[in-house]
Amino acid sequence: MTAELAAPLLALRDHDRQTRERLRAAGRLFGTYDDEMQAVHRDNAHALDALVEHHGWPGLSLVGLEACRAAWLVAQHANCTPALQRKFLALMIAAAEIGEVPARQVAMLTDRVRFNEGRPQVYGTVLDWDAGGQLSCTLEDPAAVDDRRR
Repeated sequence: MTAELAAPLLALRDHDRQTRERLRAAGRLFGTYDDEMQAVHRDNAHALDALVEHHGWPGLSLVGLEACRAAWLVAQHANCTPALQRKFLALMIAAAEIGEVPARQVAMLTDRVRFNEGRPQVYGTVLDWDAGGQLSCTLEDPAAVDDRRR
């Protein structure tokens, strides 16, 4: 594990969390995508992209589980940079195939990308309010979702 690569990922995660908590406490996270939160997500996505360009996806053997999770969080929150979010997903899929990324991270990012693109989800991890006021999601092949989740 490379602590020099883990530390910046953990710092990105912490900046996201601290900003989110401060904005939540101020009532600025409800109803709209706050400009300050969006800026953190955008800046974090670009910082992750720079790291990925030099070192590849920060998988388990490279940065450890906690920093691997931090990289996933940055990718998961990269909604305002959809091309980067799709790039991160492709890198995570490849890393998961060799055991470097937990499969659940790939599942959640897959659904986030599909949700953001208005496409049905594969695993059903992103819920949103439907027209009837219920939390739900649109699934691709709902009959097989439990098999895919396994």
